[in-house]
Amino acid sequence: MNGLSHLHRFHHIMGLVVLVLTGIQIIIAIARPFKQNRPTKARILWEIMHQLFGILLVSAGLITIFFGLQLLLPELSYGHIGYTVIIIGVVSGLELYLRRKRQKEYQLLQNTIR
Repeated sequence: MNGLSHLHRFHHIMGLVVLVLTGIQIIIAIARPFKQNRPTKARILWEIMHQLFGILLVSAGLITIFFGLQLLLPELSYGHIGYTVIIIGVVSGLELYLRRKRQKEYQLLQNTIR
């Protein structure tokens, strides 16, 4: 039996992608530069990369779940992709909203400290 026989469906491949990206996200988190009084270029780049990987992971996870449900429930139609896209949009939008809110709070805090 071929060792890659399990990776013959999109759901299986996406599951492996999510697993690898999760490992990369952990490595990125460990490599976080220390906070300085003023944000350094390295810290800003790290924050952007960490946030993008997080959004990518959530999106890939939702897509993987959708295709896993198709394996479990073959009668699931592609019309459900719309629901999946809506969920991804809501989760991504909520993440962006919360990120901007945290940035505004951080800037307000920085302005009161100075």
